[in-house]
Amino acid sequence: MSDFDFDAIVVGQGLAGTALAWNLTWRHQRVLVIDRDEAVTSSRVAAGLMTPITGKKLVPSWRWDRFWNSAAKFYRRVEQQTSGSFFYPQHIVRLLASPQEQQYFARRVESEFGGLVQLPEPLVSSAAFDDSLGGFEMVEGGRLAVQAYLAASREYFQREDAVMNGEFDPNSDVELTANGVRIPRLDVSARRLIFCQGIDATSNRWFQNIDFKPAKGEILTVRIEGLAEERIVSHGVWLMPLGDGLFRAGATYEWKELNSIPTNAARVEICQRLRDFLRLPFEVVGQDAAVRPILRHYYPVVTVHRDHPQLGFFNGLGSKGALQAPWLADHFAGFLLGEHTLDQAVSGHLYDRNTSPPAAIDQQAGSQSISTTPPISLTEVAHSLIVAVLKPGDIAIDATVGNGHDTQFLATCVGPSGHVYGFDIQDVAIEATRQRLASVGIENVKLLHRSHAEMVDALAEFNVENVTAVTLNLGYLPSGDKEVITQADSTSAAIRGGLSLLTRAGIMTILAYTGHAGGNEEACAVEVLLKELPVTEFEVEERFAAKGRRSAPRLFVIRKTTWSCPVIRS
Repeated sequence: MSDFDFDAIVVGQGLAGTALAWNLTWRHQRVLVIDRDEAVTSSRVAAGLMTPITGKKLVPSWRWDRFWNSAAKFYRRVEQQTSGSFFYPQHIVRLLASPQEQQYFARRVESEFGGLVQLPEPLVSSAAFDDSLGGFEMVEGGRLAVQAYLAASREYFQREDAVMNGEFDPNSDVELTANGVRIPRLDVSARRLIFCQGIDATSNRWFQNIDFKPAKGEILTVRIEGLAEERIVSHGVWLMPLGDGLFRAGATYEWKELNSIPTNAARVEICQRLRDFLRLPFEVVGQDAAVRPILRHYYPVVTVHRDHPQLGFFNGLGSKGALQAPWLADHFAGFLLGEHTLDQAVSGHLYDRNTSPPAAIDQQAGSQSISTTPPISLTEVAHSLIVAVLKPGDIAIDATVGNGHDTQFLATCVGPSGHVYGFDIQDVAIEATRQRLASVGIENVKLLHRSHAEMVDALAEFNVENVTAVTLNLGYLPSGDKEVITQADSTSAAIRGGLSLLTRAGIMTILAYTGHAGGNEEACAVEVLLKELPVTEFEVEERFAAKGRRSAPRLFVIRKTTWSCPVIRS
């Protein structure tokens, strides 16, 4: 018999904590959920929408197939186990709101949307909706009745003595043991303690360096007499049928006033957006508000503490919790039980910079030191974007290997079945990278003592024509000769060459350092070149350092689109 009361304690019974508790329970783990049972949380207020194509640019939802299939299977299983009903697959109508959205749809409908969309005639009732710019119907997706799902799950956990109502303070209630956790105030212990706290995690000292960018969201409940539409309809805001003439409509995003108090401004905004496409009168009968736990890099995170692996973290679902929670919870539960390693895109290894316990814990151990850590760097931002694209078996290029850090990162991403080609004109850089790779047993890299401007000709010798990711770090070799720097002309040639090699949906990152002689001129040359790229083939953005200054680095991100732009005639 174990010395612990439970195998896992899950703090928080929102979408993340509930899904994790189910997945651990199904793996025959003894689970305790600790939750305050609050009436207003981001999960309880959430609309529960699961949409395959989102945003003004009509972008397919990240990992849609994986998340959707897992969500459908998961919620059906919970329904069966609880005798509940809360998962509703529904078609979703997207009414286009501008000529620009028409162009995005025309570009992407064939190459990216696949079997996700259809074009019924008529699309909607013209008496109920303004569809003058057209639109499309998504044949996958739907909604989760979140409150009903959470309530049914809680009732099940209560019957199993697996839930405890009450307050929990991660900063004072946690006592670490050699191989587990004790909570003296509650007189319970477990092998693992997993924090699924939503927005409350911003004050959790154990994971204080997870970088949150929370947003308040508000949703209306409206009554629309005579509207027979049973699908979800979206046009700037979404309109979701609940039955008996009731609909939910939303949602807003507010980044400053982070509280759960409904506002008149949000009410006016949603009503105005509804009137933009809804031709029937409506009555507002309810309004809800809550703060979404969004992380600054927008990806959710499942991870364990670097120094204390008995502590875990599952958060950052934002507005996509109903869709993403089931797969992520299953993946995290499998990791905790040794079934596999963590998916790099959501593992938190790029974002959680905890290197020591918080100050109060250090003092308990007899140390008075307080550690502070810097914000996320642009190198880490670049890595987080690349890791979401680069897959095992792919080909990548490190156009300026330097000391080999990016080279090693790319080689890890593509795995033994993939390949990385690294370029540098300095012998010392090639040798430093070679030694770094050898020290960790990486063999899938070809180092080339050539200028990055020659990458197209160089790779032609290896019959390489398509790569998934290219990264360039401009400037001089760290700890090397600062007089030897990358130059605007050769860098421009390298960028053009790299872009010509990129596959559809491929990515290039360019980190330009401006604090040395010639650095700002080179960065400006890069900016001019990127502005000349055809928008029908490339999407370009610039990411900035957390604390800008005149000499701050600049990160340029270029994605090769997966569509070709047809001519659109009016």
